[in-house]
Amino acid sequence: MHDRVRKNTWRFHKDDYQTENFSLAEILEIDLPFWECKQNVIVEKDVEVDRFSHILLELIDSGINTYPEIFSFLGIEEDCFVNIQFHYLLKNRFIKEMVNDTLEVTLDGKNFMNKKSKAKKTETEEFEFLMLDRFDFIKNDMNNEFFDPSKPIDKASEGKINAFSGYKLIQTHKKEKTEKDVITIEHQNKPSYGVLVSKRSDFSIFFNSQFKEKTFYDFADTELKQHKRNIRFLALIFISDINSYDIRIDIRQFNSSVKKFDRKFALEEKLSKIVTDYYQKNYDELEEYLPKKNQTLSGMGYANNKASPSHFKPDMAILARIRRAKRFK
Repeated sequence: MHDRVRKNTWRFHKDDYQTENFSLAEILEIDLPFWECKQNVIVEKDVEVDRFSHILLELIDSGINTYPEIFSFLGIEEDCFVNIQFHYLLKNRFIKEMVNDTLEVTLDGKNFMNKKSKAKKTETEEFEFLMLDRFDFIKNDMNNEFFDPSKPIDKASEGKINAFSGYKLIQTHKKEKTEKDVITIEHQNKPSYGVLVSKRSDFSIFFNSQFKEKTFYDFADTELKQHKRNIRFLALIFISDINSYDIRIDIRQFNSSVKKFDRKFALEEKLSKIVTDYYQKNYDELEEYLPKKNQTLSGMGYANNKASPSHFKPDMAILARIRRAKRFK
């Protein structure tokens, strides 16, 4: 992490929870586990009335409503293409065959002919999306929700969504294994096709929210493809001045999180809740990254001092509580 990023984050957020008796203990980079998934789906798309279908509908509606009459009027012979066109109109219930071998335009057909409604067609296509790794011990959260990495994870106004540049995805297998000051929550539960089926309603809502011209109809197969990915954020670790076990972690964007960083260190509310819950239950994984005795807190101290962060020394009372935390479990 660049020292300027650390100092700016400290300056902007060191007092965020001062009124709640929480002190900023450390700022680290954190890689959170996501799954980049690909699933073949069947989608429905609206179809505009084509010229030949429009001609057939108009002829039938005007009284030229038997197959021989239509072929004679158009001066064509019955062939495969024409039969396909009739089959298309019958399948979509734009026309119906009557008992006297005549054809009749239905109400849907009239609406389609007058462009008051559209026909539907189905297609199979590959759909790519993101899922957060699932933590078994965390309940009622956003585990296994579906995400579009080009949009913010938290709910946002249309203006913020349009201005958002998208998250930077890291291919987990290409990460450096010894990156200094980067903590990682490992991938634990690979999503399966069964998870998609169990969340079919949520998946349908998510898919339909991504597109205006098509809607989710069904899964095309059971072959869900999953690839490990990470998104890197800043983790601001706050420790209670009263109870050293009471921690809260703010997850914030920085230049490694998003494609175009606006220098605002935007808070990720949903991710902050999950990461806080995770480390409250896995404190040992976090403890080694916290400040040790006789060290400055990555160049920052926690006395009530308004000087430059580089001049601070750690509040030894906080350090003592951190060192005692494991013994008092």
